[in-house]
Amino acid sequence: MQSLRIAFLAGNKNPALFLNDASFRYRCENLALMLREQGHEVTLCHYRHFKPQNKHYDIIVFHRPSDNWYFRRALSRCHKTGAQLIADVDDLIIHPKWASFSPGVMNNLINLKKIQIQYKKNYLALSQFTKFTTSTTPLMEKMIQLFNGEVKVIANAPHQNWKNSSRLNSQVEQPLITYFPGTASHDRDFATIEEPLKDFLSDHPNVTLAITGVLGGEIGIRPTQLKLAEKQPFDVYASKVSESWVNLSPLETTPFNECKSALKTLEAAFWGKPTITSINPDNLRYEGNGAIIAENKDDWFKQLNNLMNSNIYNKYVYGLPEKANRLASPENLVTQFLTLGCDN
Repeated sequence: MQSLRIAFLAGNKNPALFLNDASFRYRCENLALMLREQGHEVTLCHYRHFKPQNKHYDIIVFHRPSDNWYFRRALSRCHKTGAQLIADVDDLIIHPKWASFSPGVMNNLINLKKIQIQYKKNYLALSQFTKFTTSTTPLMEKMIQLFNGEVKVIANAPHQNWKNSSRLNSQVEQPLITYFPGTASHDRDFATIEEPLKDFLSDHPNVTLAITGVLGGEIGIRPTQLKLAEKQPFDVYASKVSESWVNLSPLETTPFNECKSALKTLEAAFWGKPTITSINPDNLRYEGNGAIIAENKDDWFKQLNNLMNSNIYNKYVYGLPEKANRLASPENLVTQFLTLGCDN
């Protein structure tokens, strides 16, 4: 295939900070790095600053577009270039009817009406496209219900910048459980496993829980078994993941979480670490390849205890990075993306 010129356009509120957005880093920058390796020319910028008239572009991707004057201006300019336009979305933020399941709303962090207005803007923006990429199959199915056009799943993958990171320091001497909530919108997720986690830690005083991010309320765990850290910048996040013995990814059962990708699972798997996770379709893809599924509180307690057996643990982690990588092959992701982008 001949070299293509491709642009990925961020749509976050602060244009100067678009590379601080982990979603953009995974959905756009990561794919851009894969495309560059195959010889394509790629631009990353915010749509407010994009000037498509200065160059010919073959494919232009709008990341999580939302309707406003700046978006409409950028879209109009891009239409005039004749480039293939694609909208990428990686969460169930596509229509007001799902606003009540927003983690911000469910954790009482934001007003429902405000989220409904935001989701309406997202819907209006997405309605301007006929080609879409999403991160998971359930989200693709929701998109198909709403929009006329072609929707393709481009699954998340470990970030390309991690490829040259040394995995030699990823061994842990003492069992360290990691949990990365990021923001307080995951309080309800954590609540689904708090009881069995406390019971497990009480039984195993040599195990430590490291929480990186915001978690509301008191955590009834011995101070000697608890490490708390603020949410980390993306570029230092990898070092925190690599310290894990086992990672946790609890999810409350909601339509929003059903559409989430197995990002926490694949990140840990890159370092050869298993993740105990709630059941959702994308995590099920990784079952046996990084994901250990726990369907209820008893399962969480049982799986944590199982991993204390070194034979069981070693069975889970043997060849894990390679097995997980096969589910997120950069070559396959680029091929899927270009198939959509080059199909007229």
